[in-house]
Amino acid sequence: KSVSYVVNRGEKRSAVYAKKAYGRYDWASAPVPVGKRGTPHFGALSDGKIQIVAEKTERASFDRVGASEPLAFTLNADATSYAYFAYATEENEVLVAARDGKAIGEKWNRVYPRFWFSPNGKSVVYIAGDRNQTYVVIDGQSSEGYDDVYPEMHFSADSQKVAFCARRGQKIWWKVVSLAGAAD
Repeated sequence: KSVSYVVNRGEKRSAVYAKKAYGRYDWASAPVPVGKRGTPHFGALSDGKIQIVAEKTERASFDRVGASEPLAFTLNADATSYAYFAYATEENEVLVAARDGKAIGEKWNRVYPRFWFSPNGKSVVYIAGDRNQTYVVIDGQSSEGYDDVYPEMHFSADSQKVAFCARRGQKIWWKVVSLAGAAD
């Protein structure tokens, strides 16, 4: 097993995987191995663009969303898509979620710092909230509000549905929701 992390090099950051450093960027995520060879892939910020990098090769580049560095940067299983949170303004008051260079969903006061991609990599889910309610956001669409949502998502193998545990008052139940574009 190899360890991945990010190191600061002066004003720049490098992604490190298996003791090998990759690039010098304004920001970088910890690399994750992808594919049978375990090629390290990571997110990087350079010249105002978010990039998906495979070892030293830039695979995709997208406009940056938000005013802060990416938070909870997550790649899908084949590293063709990503999602992250960022503060929407310099004042760090509200958070926005981004996927592949576009904001998804509303601006939020709080988020659970994790994304879940469906097995086919086409849908992304996250948990966010305002001052009173918590929501499950699926492909940018907010669910009904809950008092709490357990931070774990369970997808059907065919990527058609997602299930999660929610609480409202004293009631706790499993919710099963069809994903966008899924045939019911």
